[in-house]
Amino acid sequence: MNYPSSAYSWDVLSEDVAMKHMDKSTFLHHGTRIPRETASFFALPETGLIAPKPIHLMFGAVLYEAHIHMDAVNSSYRLFWKTDFADQLIERFPYIYRKHALNEELDDENPVMRFERTRQDVYKIDLIESASSHEDMDVRSTDWTDQELEAAIYAYFTMLNKELRGKKYNKAEVNRHLRSLELIKRSKGAVEFRIQNISSVLQQLCHPVIQGYPPRMHVDRDVSERIRKIIFHRKFLNERDYTPTADENDLDRRVRSLLGKGITGTPKGQQRPEKLQVSQTAYERDPLVKAWVLQNANGTCELCRKPGPFCNKAGEWFLEEHHVVSLDDGGPDTIENTVALCPNCHRKCHLSPEADKIQKELRYTIERIE
Repeated sequence: MNYPSSAYSWDVLSEDVAMKHMDKSTFLHHGTRIPRETASFFALPETGLIAPKPIHLMFGAVLYEAHIHMDAVNSSYRLFWKTDFADQLIERFPYIYRKHALNEELDDENPVMRFERTRQDVYKIDLIESASSHEDMDVRSTDWTDQELEAAIYAYFTMLNKELRGKKYNKAEVNRHLRSLELIKRSKGAVEFRIQNISSVLQQLCHPVIQGYPPRMHVDRDVSERIRKIIFHRKFLNERDYTPTADENDLDRRVRSLLGKGITGTPKGQQRPEKLQVSQTAYERDPLVKAWVLQNANGTCELCRKPGPFCNKAGEWFLEEHHVVSLDDGGPDTIENTVALCPNCHRKCHLSPEADKIQKELRYTIERIE
């Protein structure tokens, strides 16, 4: 084989080095086609493979399992890797991944995956960023001012509120507008990156997020706390709604407010709720946990499987929160220990001589209960 040579999205530079221009398949389908013109780089026979050929991809200091097999339909080779390596690609190029996931056009070329054979069936991987993917690595992305974060958060909630009301908006236009004013020093990729950070913070609060901006993994803790502080300080959300309280009436008010916004995801709750001494012993309880449990029950008692006995003033079937292992006995205030019950079943759990049997039934019939 003469070097260098090219076929489709591959460039083979030598016996031991090849370049793959990453495309939609590499991001969404955990693999890529190997043209027959470049099959010799992977020591693949011209006659095809009877069984999949295992190989290893070395990225950093970690070896990732992969395999090559024959595509019976196109009679060509295909390289596939597992989710652990796919996650590395997404983490490195979230901007490119999101573009492919949403079928949006790229502004520049795709990044490149460089293969270097280090020994038989082991290939060292280097990821080379294109101009578009490099936007995510804005050198100033870690020193955003509070004013810049506030501008991004304001734009985020403007888009989110439109999305929740079913109104259309143009994400690219919002990005351009931000970069023409408050975020003039920021690149397009840096703005996209920060908006995904905001999605991550809202995900932690079980609040709806913009569908086109999936939460960014591994958000810096300081950035996350600053975003959260601005969201509460500027009243985009009410911090009190997310604060545990021992007051039953206040808890219900906070739950009602959270239910009005809608609960997404699952809250972590509190493993050790703080015990407060009031007129009687009470525990601070997380309104987000109670709101999630009531929303998940959707008006149906999780024990008797019947609707609540009556509708409250909001027109919803009335149910009560119950901790399977009581807080007095050290039970956590989490969704894995909390159920929504009609008042009759709730009293049954506390006063019936079959209370232990009922507790076991709840564990057996409700999958999330630990």
